[in-house]
Amino acid sequence: MLWNWQKPGWPNFRYDAAALAPLEQRFLLSSGEVLGAVHNMSAHRSVISFASTC
Repeated sequence: MLWNWQKPGWPNFRYDAAALAPLEQRFLLSSGEVLGAVHNMSAHRSVISFASTC
């Protein structure tokens, strides 16, 4: 495997935005789901911590 600077055309990268769009969309949706789950877990832990101190 070559490093970026070893590839032909470095540093003039080219990519197909249309080919990457579905992957980007899937990443954004998945990261949103993860962030929502983490936020929910944090809120749940706060409730448990508060309840155990009462």
